[in-house]
Amino acid sequence: MAFFRALLLLPLLVSACAQVAQEGRSADALSPDPAEVGLVPPGVNWPEVLPPEQNPCLQVASDAAPDCGLYWAGPGSERAKVVAGHAMRYFDPARPTVVYVHGWQRGSMQAGRRENFLFEAGEGQSVWTQQAWVDAGWNVGVFYWDAFADEDEVKDAEGKIWSALAPRGMRWRDASGAYRSGGGWPSAGELFFHTLVHALSAGPGTTLRVVGHSLGNQMALRLAEQLGTLATLHPEAAAFLPARVALLDPFWSKGGKDYLSGAWPGERCRAVAAGLRARGALIEMYRSTAILDLQIGDFNEEMQRYVALVRPAYWYLPAWDLVNKHTHVVHQYFWSYAFGGYGACITRPPFRHACRASSALVPSAPLPDDALLSIQDAKVDWIQREGRQSVSPSDDVFEVRER
Repeated sequence: MAFFRALLLLPLLVSACAQVAQEGRSADALSPDPAEVGLVPPGVNWPEVLPPEQNPCLQVASDAAPDCGLYWAGPGSERAKVVAGHAMRYFDPARPTVVYVHGWQRGSMQAGRRENFLFEAGEGQSVWTQQAWVDAGWNVGVFYWDAFADEDEVKDAEGKIWSALAPRGMRWRDASGAYRSGGGWPSAGELFFHTLVHALSAGPGTTLRVVGHSLGNQMALRLAEQLGTLATLHPEAAAFLPARVALLDPFWSKGGKDYLSGAWPGERCRAVAAGLRARGALIEMYRSTAILDLQIGDFNEEMQRYVALVRPAYWYLPAWDLVNKHTHVVHQYFWSYAFGGYGACITRPPFRHACRASSALVPSAPLPDDALLSIQDAKVDWIQREGRQSVSPSDDVFEVRER
């Protein structure tokens, strides 16, 4: 039965991992002008960091190299790519920083799709979900690795996160949909690391939060792992460490991988999560679908030891619409910042139907780090009970339930 269920759900996974990206690549022409007022990242001299000229993600997009890189978002649709030797727009080193990274992107290059923060919420609502963050003084970034993540098989994209020697190497897709050879670059996870360190050399800001969706959760954790290693080798790099990581409906495939010395991806991610928690970093995880129940998905239950686990319920979508339930978690996370957090309620078994209002804290994007720290290791889950029928996070209430 599980096998046939997987056959039914796998096409939904394929569609879901591309669905957030339906919003277009239109802003990619916004590369910064070298003469523009702003900070030019000086780079770093640490030998562990790839020189900018060897990093394709720090170059102006061209047909000869993969279209990847870090973009800082401004108000509305405005954003600009971080390019070596150029001044950065929409970045202030005196502000907190949040960086989002996407997941699997099958078919996105030829279709000309690229994720952004525009949420077409229905009922006439169209929201730029990063706007509240920008208004509150955050630097908001997106790292695109879609040229590498555009694979027909999710496990081929997953391998590129961890190793340039994974089964498909570092091949990438161009705008025609054709595969191109790797070019001798390191893994996608390493390119993310090198690109972000270069950008933050202009000043790491007051705090760093990294948000990864679906397969992108592994990108976020791989980045954090490398930043931890860098801080061990160079204590002054401790300012680059993420204070917080958010995993949005994460995905890990099953089975040991040769490029991970036989470990499962979820197992490796747990080890990274344990290291982050030991350093004092906070980790929140939002499960919005049963995507991990697919035959190829690793439920990775032991990861719950290291995360604050939130279970949103998007009943405003049809029960069968796993595609949007998987992708809406991104928009809901960023949009929730505009509303200051979620409400809480508590039940007493066996009377689960009655959930009494509570002043308990609920993990959410706007919850301050010190408040999240106070509940990070609580042996509870936060399960949505109210606001499930409305698209806006403004009326969301979560039950605090012991595991």
